[in-house]
Amino acid sequence: MKIILSFIFFVITIVNYSQNADITLTSGISTPSSSFSDNSFASNGNFIELSGAYYFSKIGLGLTLGQLSNSTDSNLADFTNSLGFTTVNTSENWKMTYFGIGPEFKTSFNKFEAKFLIRTGILSVKPIALGSSFNENIDVSIPFYNLKTDETSQLSYFSTAIKFGYNITENLSLFASVDYLSALSDELTITESTAQDINKNGIIDAEDLVAADGTPIRFTSTSKNVKPQTTNLGVGLSYSFGKRTIK
Repeated sequence: MKIILSFIFFVITIVNYSQNADITLTSGISTPSSSFSDNSFASNGNFIELSGAYYFSKIGLGLTLGQLSNSTDSNLADFTNSLGFTTVNTSENWKMTYFGIGPEFKTSFNKFEAKFLIRTGILSVKPIALGSSFNENIDVSIPFYNLKTDETSQLSYFSTAIKFGYNITENLSLFASVDYLSALSDELTITESTAQDINKNGIIDAEDLVAADGTPIRFTSTSKNVKPQTTNLGVGLSYSFGKRTIK
């Protein structure tokens, strides 16, 4: 809530001193890095971002508030489908909110404009719980795998972006953007629990999950630290308060 109020205050300030200010809204596709995806089942998702900046000629200072959502169902399904028995999966999206501040630079040529942004701030990652259960030829599904985080994680992050725009009017422009966002540390802790290989054949299979004597499934739990990283491709609109005179 404090982050949202701070951003609203910044936007109001921009409007009050709006001779050299921009407000931009961007949305598009969010693609996780391979290391983040491999350790968390994150796959392509979406993002939405609102930014505001005040310019001192070509150089400006801006704030950004955004949200990322990366699905997990397809990668989790690929994992469980490789096991060779029927499963039922429970998945949800990775959801992250980020708030950053930093410098930006813009230049223009006729009706075309380019912006270069740097941001650093706080990345808030909501807790998540994924799981899979064995349900082949049995009446009650047997959980054999889960992955979770226990609480919301607050991480420092860094991002850089390039935006290329076309001025539709004197104040309104349409643009495309490429943004790379990364946490500055791997302090996102994920706990992963997997059924033990009871029959010692090197893989988790149906024999490990349906014991002849009906004993409960034994799990092995491990923790790993992960660094969220995404590349975001988007399109959006930018409104400039005052005339576009940057060259």
